Amino acid sequence: MKKTILFFFFVLVTWGCTDHLWNEDQSTSPNRWKAHFRIQDREVPIIFHLDTVPLNIYGFRVRFVDGPGKNQKDIVEIVNDSISVKLDYFGEVNLKGVFENKKIKGVYRNENTNLQHEIPFRAQQSNEPRFTPVKKPSATNPTGDWEFVFKADSTSPNLGLYQKLSQLQLYKTDSTLVASGYYYQGFEGILTENGFVLSSFSRDQPVLYDATFINPNEVKGTLYTPMEVIPFRGRKKSNLESTTESSSNIIVTLWNLLKAYIEYPK
Repeated sequence: MKKTILFFFFVLVTWGCTDHLWNEDQSTSPNRWKAHFRIQDREVPIIFHLDTVPLNIYGFRVRFVDGPGKNQKDIVEIVNDSISVKLDYFGEVNLKGVFENKKIKGVYRNENTNLQHEIPFRAQQSNEPRFTPVKKPSATNPTGDWEFVFKADSTSPNLGLYQKLSQLQLYKTDSTLVASGYYYQGFEGILTENGFVLSSFSRDQPVLYDATFINPNEVKGTLYTPMEVIPFRGRKKSNLESTTESSSNIIVTLWNLLKAYIEYPK
C-alpha cells in the first residue's frame, strides 16, 4: 500500500509540474528589454533578453519571452552603435536598429519578395511589466480552450498565420494571462476593463489580440500583425482550471498523500 501511495505522489508531482502554463519572464534580469512595435494606431509590447554569449561566434543572442514560450535567435550582430537580428533561416526577416542613449530605435523588416513590409519599433532596458495593469480589470476569468475565427480575405497572404493563431489554451495567473498555441507559441497579456489583450513574438513577428467580452464564453476583437489588422470572434470551447486554483489543489493533495505515506503502518 505504501508503494501505491508513493507512486501516486510522484505521478502527481510530475503532472503538477507539466500540465499548466507558467510565465517565463524574468523581470529582474539586467539583460531584459521591453520593445514597442508600432502597428497602425497600436503599440505592441514585446519582451526580449539581449545576452552576451562568449562561445557564440557573434558574441550575443536574443531571447524573446512570451509567457510560457521562448524564441531564441543566435545570429545577432552588434557593430559600433548598430544591431541586426536575423529572425528566419534565409535572413529575409530581421530587426535592424541603432543604439541611442541606452535605447534601441529601429525597424522590423520582412524582405520576402511577395510579403515586403516594415514597421518601426523602439526598445529600452526595463523591469516594467509587458502591459500596464488597469485599475479595474474585468471579473471574467477567461481560463480555457479558445477558438478564434479571423475575418480575412481568402487571398490574404497571412492565412497560414491565422490558422496557427486560431487555437489558444489560455490561463489566468495571479497578475497576468499566459497562453499557448500551435507549435509552442507563447503569449502573455492582462485582463482589461472589458476584455483582455495578449501579445507574442513566437512566430518571428509581433502579434496582438485585443479582445472584448460579449459574454463569459465569447469575445470579439482585433488582431494586429505587421502585414494587416483584421477583426475576429472568439469562443471558449472548454474550461480549464486557473493556475492559482490548480496549484493550491495540487499542494493540498500532495500534502495529504505524504501524510498518508508517513502514517501508514509498515
